[in-house]
Amino acid sequence: MTPRVVVACENALGESVFWHVGERALFWIDFFGPTLHRWDPATGECRVWTIPGSRQVGSAVPLRDGRFLVALDDGLHAFDPVSGRTQFVTDPNGCRHGVSYNDAKVDRAGNYWVGTYDAAESAPRGILYRIATDGSVQLADSGYVVCNGPAFSPDGKILYFSDTAGRRLFAYDLDPTTGRLGEARVFARIDDDAGLPDGLTVDADGHVWCAHYGGGRVTRFAPDGAIDRAIGLPAPYVTSCCFGGASLDTLFVTQARS
Repeated sequence: MTPRVVVACENALGESVFWHVGERALFWIDFFGPTLHRWDPATGECRVWTIPGSRQVGSAVPLRDGRFLVALDDGLHAFDPVSGRTQFVTDPNGCRHGVSYNDAKVDRAGNYWVGTYDAAESAPRGILYRIATDGSVQLADSGYVVCNGPAFSPDGKILYFSDTAGRRLFAYDLDPTTGRLGEARVFARIDDDAGLPDGLTVDADGHVWCAHYGGGRVTRFAPDGAIDRAIGLPAPYVTSCCFGGASLDTLFVTQARS
């Protein structure tokens, strides 16, 4: 595979990339923009929205009404790209000082999963939350310095998670009906010379793809945690990845500048 640049956006920290099936477009955020980006592969058009009232945006996921749920400094907000305004939704983090929101994903049942991280990246203050479709909030797991990359198996019965500071990927059994997690088990360990595990995605065969921050690569892990392949990239700070395109067979990858 030969990687190529599709958008030379020069983000400070490109992250949270996802393919919007309804719009047939790629979306991602610049953490320090704080901005939301949209790229249409059919036309080549790229649009950028600045998220108001925040210093950073940790992640974004699409909502059914055309808005996006964005994780900001003071909580989760619904951002309307038409009006450019945000509407506060909730703050499960409770405005804890020095703890901010990071990666987020929605599972196949519509539950929203978002992790937090210790801003000093030194203390295990990060929490993984689940917000159900009825708006109820559950603490799913805790005790991590940086929560990253939630992703789900094709059948929705496994949640994968990046313990970035610990250089580990975890797997949890997930009850698709209740959203309850089983005990965390180590899925894979990342070598010291391979950077830090960041964003994750899962392909149709149930293989887990991991972006290596500082490692200049993405790695495909088999369902048993064995390395299936690694793809080097001409950028060291690889942050997030997803599959997209008309047939969902193109791997899109974001990076940070430093």
